[in-house]
Amino acid sequence: FAQENNLLQNKNLTLEDCINLTLQNNPEIAASYSSQEAQKSALKQSKSNYLPQVNGSAGYSRSNANTSAGNTGTNNNYSAAVNASQLIYDFGQTDSTVSIQEKSYQSAVQNTTALINDKIYALKVAYYGVLSAEESENVYKQSVEQYTEQLKRAKAFYEVGTYPKIDVTSAQVNLNDAKLNLLTAQNLVKTKRQELLNIIGISDPNPTFTLQKMTDVLPQFELTLEEALNAANKNRPDLLAKQLQVESARQNVTLSKTGYAPTITANGSYAWSGADFPLY
Repeated sequence: FAQENNLLQNKNLTLEDCINLTLQNNPEIAASYSSQEAQKSALKQSKSNYLPQVNGSAGYSRSNANTSAGNTGTNNNYSAAVNASQLIYDFGQTDSTVSIQEKSYQSAVQNTTALINDKIYALKVAYYGVLSAEESENVYKQSVEQYTEQLKRAKAFYEVGTYPKIDVTSAQVNLNDAKLNLLTAQNLVKTKRQELLNIIGISDPNPTFTLQKMTDVLPQFELTLEEALNAANKNRPDLLAKQLQVESARQNVTLSKTGYAPTITANGSYAWSGADFPLY
């Protein structure tokens, strides 16, 4: 918790700083990366079926034989064996499994990218939301100062008999409204700052950071609706992830059909046994 506070304490953060902090600390992004790594491990595991499988075993047995002539003694027997098998052909079962896992891994990568895009977008909305709320707070602070001065003048003129009592009352109402608006704006600033911290993934009960105001001029936006749709269909990672899931489902159907086919493997083994060492 102390380390999290040190990340933001009295810092003047740019939008790029907030994005980097989000990528490092957001728990949903971290969970998505973990899921991606799990799919990568599953892909490696499926590829291991191409490799030979080696098994080893060892055993020991002891027996006592009791006959009519008496106990013939204890017989010991030791054994050890190693067995290796290699897949020759399984009519595409392994190939389909590897391909499915490959699509699942690529889909997980695209899902992570989509989540990162969503979090960065939400972060930008929260970032500008904080700046907007702070600007509103400054405006209402100025309003409170102005209405305070108006009330002072109204009271002064009323005392000398220039203004009627209604002017003082009206100035007091305006000041009270401005104070209420200022209190609402201050609460909104706190709420927006906490929303920003939630997206970043850092807990700070008393945030002291400030945000750097954006002074860059926004570029001209020139893109038709059709161009936007084409770009979205081509580049959106969540759509790409769904397409990969559809391809994976189709290959699952193919894999299920190959279950009727036989599997051809080559097996070899070597064993040792004997009543004493070295084993034969």
